[in-house]
Amino acid sequence: RIIDIKTCECGRTHKKIDRIQGRTDDMFIINGVNIWPSAIEAVLHSNPLVGNEYQIVALLRESGDKLIVRVESIKKLSEDEKALLEKKVRENLKEVVLVDPVVEVVDPSTLPRSEGKAQRIQVVREYT
Repeated sequence: RIIDIKTCECGRTHKKIDRIQGRTDDMFIINGVNIWPSAIEAVLHSNPLVGNEYQIVALLRESGDKLIVRVESIKKLSEDEKALLEKKVRENLKEVVLVDPVVEVVDPSTLPRSEGKAQRIQVVREYT
């Protein structure tokens, strides 16, 4: 995306482009909005109560798409604490990715682990 075509103070005249957000094959679309997993990851890592493991599920359906984000907390939380953390993460994600996600906070070491590269993104298509 080109962000500026004016001559720079230093005299350069080439076009300036915005930062690259990620690989296009990582991006997915929910209800017409481009979602970059790196944007979701940045929001999750900005919250000190969220652990390093997370799972993103893009549920694509004829009746409407749904974004589900499952995150591990850094420590075992009560149900009330989980609800508060889910609300906070949901609000932060909605502000950044412009989609209202379903956020599920789970206990530490609950999400599946894999050898090698982590498989954190699932795209599920449910069309009839």
